[in-house]
Amino acid sequence: MSYIKTFFPHADWFGFTGTPIFDENKKDVKGQLPDTTEKQFGPVLSTYNIQDALRDGSVLDFQTDYQHPFDDVYLNDAVAQATGKSTHEIETWDPAKKEEELPSAYYDTNEHMDNVINYILNRCSQKLGFQRGTGRTFEAILTAGNISRAIAYYKRFKEILKKNLMR
Repeated sequence: MSYIKTFFPHADWFGFTGTPIFDENKKDVKGQLPDTTEKQFGPVLSTYNIQDALRDGSVLDFQTDYQHPFDDVYLNDAVAQATGKSTHEIETWDPAKKEEELPSAYYDTNEHMDNVINYILNRCSQKLGFQRGTGRTFEAILTAGNISRAIAYYKRFKEILKKNLMR
């Protein structure tokens, strides 16, 4: 990329990515190579996420189940602590706005990961068709904030399933 930029010094560069790389998930690189999307292409010009695509009909709708990092009764307290605002100030906020204010650390705990896995295995088993057996279930996607957390989910799923099969 650096050679191409040198050859075309007046070009405008646009990066399109489904997974932008920020400081918190930057690549481990050597030398002068860029380690974030912004360093590669410059500041963000526009964002478009799955919620936008669902809202404007660009993709087929699908059902989402969302597992909070803790019980709803604690959401206001956690947001108040994270933002420095009083619980009274934030109680009328939309739940999505409240969760945008939470640091990612709330989602990166092993306790939260175990709650998500418990929800999938014990509360969604009928919905996903686990009772029908291998190859006859519905598909699902589990999203995580970064690759290392996705790997941690994978390992934890395997560990839990192995324990349950050994019983």
